[in-house]
Amino acid sequence: MSGQEIAEQVGELNNDFSVRHISAFLEETGLMAGDKGCTVESCEKFVFLHGDSNEVYNVKERKFIEGVGDIFVYSDFYRKTKRGNMPCRFIAVDLSWNPDDIYAAVFFMKIVVKAIGGFTIFVIKLSDGVHLGVRLFDSKEEWKNCALSEPDKLPDILDEVTLESESEWFLKYYNTFAEAVKPVARYVDYDEMILRKRGIQFGYIDSLYEIERKYGESVQTELQRYIDFFQNELGKGFAEILEEIVEELRDIQSSKVNTIEMLFEADELERVTTEAEESRNKGLEGLYENRQSENDSGLIEEMKSNPEALIKKLKRIRGLI
Repeated sequence: MSGQEIAEQVGELNNDFSVRHISAFLEETGLMAGDKGCTVESCEKFVFLHGDSNEVYNVKERKFIEGVGDIFVYSDFYRKTKRGNMPCRFIAVDLSWNPDDIYAAVFFMKIVVKAIGGFTIFVIKLSDGVHLGVRLFDSKEEWKNCALSEPDKLPDILDEVTLESESEWFLKYYNTFAEAVKPVARYVDYDEMILRKRGIQFGYIDSLYEIERKYGESVQTELQRYIDFFQNELGKGFAEILEEIVEELRDIQSSKVNTIEMLFEADELERVTTEAEESRNKGLEGLYENRQSENDSGLIEEMKSNPEALIKKLKRIRGLI
């Protein structure tokens, strides 16, 4: 789809967040192949009727679940791992009514991750428009289990994910979505951070007044700029805000090991192991080549007066004769 067509789909979805427009958005952007079927039901029914019955929800979690209202749940589809199939699904929800909608979006995703296993891709309407969210797998810090796309980034994300959205292998499918959706941390100017931590340097202010006294030039503009620099806090980017909320809600997670998720972890471990082995082999090959080159240089110097004998020697070392 062209950028204009994507913008039109997103615009229609913002204006009417209904099954018809959600399905059209998913199908026409290539995120979902064909009609997967959609069930509209309350979040409460989804979690407590279709979710894991062994999970326990505290008062805060139950109150949130009851307040979400209807959600749109699409039928599961599957992607291959080397040890089984990973269930995947799309779930959509309108949280634009919530005044703290980014917080609500993370809360919702974490509740869904806690309730059901597998890989969920979220379509979430917030006050600033439609966002994509994903369930993340982080074996080191399990509470980092979801991500939300930045505002106005949907067209860029769709350019990345639709190319691989039909991959039959889960690891490739997952990595494509995760890398596209996760927001990029804002560039941090560490020199600026150090200056702010040091605070206002009164010696500098004194030197400004000394310049004004000595040369008769007003320094009020520079003085005000300098003071404002410290009074205006360094603004947080979307990625930093999201990270803080995810950590704040870190306790919303499953109380048990999910065997389905172990399929992903096994595939990821094998991938990392394979890459490490390939890297090690390349390193050994490079080391061998370097040593061989050194040996060749020594031979050339030693036998430079007899070229024919040198060629035979090199062939013998290479196993060519």
